[in-house]
Amino acid sequence: MKTTLKLLLVIFLLTSAGCSKYEEGSFFTIKTKKGRITNTWEPVKYVYSDGSSSTDVVPGKITLDKDMSASVGVEYNGSLVSVPGTWRFINDKEGINITVSLFTYSDSRDYEIVKLKSKELWVRDKDQVVTHFKATD
Repeated sequence: MKTTLKLLLVIFLLTSAGCSKYEEGSFFTIKTKKGRITNTWEPVKYVYSDGSSSTDVVPGKITLDKDMSASVGVEYNGSLVSVPGTWRFINDKEGINITVSLFTYSDSRDYEIVKLKSKELWVRDKDQVVTHFKATD
């Protein structure tokens, strides 16, 4: 019986390894995708399509709340200004859309999720730049 259980566990692990929704994982987690993505995120690195990277990132923070509201902190005249918005999963939770609006300004952008962990988020924009975020909470 123990041998059968071990064999089933090995088969499960081998067949599940290729089933991760995102390029860089996470392979196994108890938290839901929504539970992992709701956090305050700070950019730490850009990786460009040619393979080069930079840690000289634009200061800011993105807060994604469970109620699907968002807050994007952008630097304006040396201060961090918070712009309210919303977020939602797209493409069967393989991507995220963030929409912000303030007065007459409105912007909506789609990102492909490359990696999603509780403390780490990587997203690819339309220009194929992957931004690495770390959780600030």
